[in-house]
Amino acid sequence: MLSLSDQLDKFREYKNKIKETVGGNRTTTIISKSIYILCTGSNDIANTYSLSPFRRLQYDIQSYID
Repeated sequence: MLSLSDQLDKFREYKNKIKETVGGNRTTTIISKSIYILCTGSNDIANTYSLSPFRRLQYDIQSYID
């Protein structure tokens, strides 16, 4: 499981890879014309953290929701 911060870091890395391949101007075009989907929700907490004693042993609530 990756935190949102880690996922954003990976997105930045991916943008840099595109830039290395096609250059800055083309990267800007690709990024600006792309579709982004961001899904968030509390269902993970209800279904995996609260119901699993193993998750509670592994994470405190703040670490789990990051």
